[in-house]
Amino acid sequence: MIFSACSSRIKSGVIESYRFERSKVISSESDSELHKSTLININTMNKQMLESTLASFLKAWEQKSIDAVVNLLANSFEYYESPLDKPLTNSDQIRELWSPVPKFEADIKLSFKTLSIEDDFGFFRIEGTYDHTYKRAKKTTHIDRIFLLAVDRNGKIIRFMQWRESKDS
Repeated sequence: MIFSACSSRIKSGVIESYRFERSKVISSESDSELHKSTLININTMNKQMLESTLASFLKAWEQKSIDAVVNLLANSFEYYESPLDKPLTNSDQIRELWSPVPKFEADIKLSFKTLSIEDDFGFFRIEGTYDHTYKRAKKTTHIDRIFLLAVDRNGKIIRFMQWRESKDS
């Protein structure tokens, strides 16, 4: 279901060419090798683009930069802070959601692991800490999240969803 929703949004460029190659009838052994090579090259390119966009997103989060987050979004996007919420679809909504972040008194450290790349979207595990710098109480919040990220051919986010967990220590 997610694959279909994400895939139907991209009409041209790399992803369309991948669909063509994937559905092409392979008639000879050399065609088969070409097909495998095309799939590997396109999946590698998509992986690099998705990971690069995610790295930029995490850097913006660590730097508490709302502008950097908004600049990563495509003109048309769906941003789910929680999969149960309605998606945010414009930059004003993102700015409002992120407005507390610059005031957040914590040093944020984040990293990610790629779980799966499926054509035009990927699943990633995000781990990190917020080392709170409150004057009255120091604590660390550990976070563990799963992100679904889909980007357009320019590396701009067209879909973002997250499932999250956190624990203070």
